[in-house]
Parts: sequence; C-alpha cells; structure tokens
Amino acid sequence: MNLKFDPVDVVGAGCGVAIARVFRLFATIFMGCGIASWSIHTTRMFGEPWEPFVYFISGPVHLLSIWICFSLPTLIEGIIMIVRSDEPVGLRDVVFATILGLWCMLGYRSEMKSPALSWTLWIILSAMLATATWFWSQWSRNRWMQEIAELKAENDLRRQELQEKFGTVAPNMYSNDET
Repeated sequence: MNLKFDPVDVVGAGCGVAIARVFRLFATIFMGCGIASWSIHTTRMFGEPWEPFVYFISGPVHLLSIWICFSLPTLIEGIIMIVRSDEPVGLRDVVFATILGLWCMLGYRSEMKSPALSWTLWIILSAMLATATWFWSQWSRNRWMQEIAELKAENDLRRQELQEKFGTVAPNMYSNDET
C-alpha cells in the first residue's frame, strides 16, 4: 500500500498532542494546588464573589513554602511523568495533584484559621477529583468499547455476506475474541 506523506496531518497531530500535554500539566498543577488553596483559605472566601477564583488561580504559589524541598522534586517528577506518558488522564494525574496539594497544605498550615475544617475540605475535594477522574476514564473506555463492538458487528455481517456470495469461510470467522 502506497501512502503519501501528509505533513499537515503529522505536524497537526504532533502539535495537538504537545498542546494537550502542556494543558494537562497545568490543569493537574492548578487542580491540586487550587484545591489546597481553597481548603487553606476556606474561612476567608466568603467576602467577595471573585475570591474563590483568585484563590484557585493563585494556588500554585502555595508550593513556595518551607516544604519546597519536597514540592519541587514532586513537581519535576510530575512534569516528566506527564510529558512521557502516553495514556490519557488517569490515576497518576490524580496522585500527582493530590501530592502537590498535600505539600501546599503542609506549607501553609499556620495560615489555617480552622485546621480541622481545612483538612476535611481538602480530603473531600481530593476525593471528588479522584472520583471525577475515575468516571471520566470509565466513560472514555466505554465509549471506545462501544465503537469496537459496532465494528465487530459490521465485520461479522460483511463476513456472512462474503460467505453467501462466494461460498468461502473467512479465516477469522470462528476465532476467539482478540480484543
């Protein structure tokens, strides 16, 4: 089969993957640190309607604390993990975000007016992030499984048509499911 090189497709796919990975990296960092920032400042967020947004956006600043000796290597490892990973958003991203949030929480624990409330809120929000990520991965897996099942059904119909038309049996017609 002679396929022509399509530079637009190749470069476009490569740029799309690179942009998606950078977005995924920033989203993971902002989610982990933003959840921690909300948890740290939970008692102060009710003055103005824009304050939760500001605390969420300024979340990565909370990595700059006495715990930077732990948060910086974690951040570097997370960057390497996301750049090299071929899998979609998954458990590793949630663990990375949660660990970054933990370093933020530990670094700014002196600013918590109500530590029990802050830690409880951080645990609940981190669990919600993990649950949402799990549901997202299940949804995307089920979507692809449904498309594969439709393709298998179409292939079976095509094999039956070929058998009726030519009287031959396709070699893979009676094989086990290979997916």
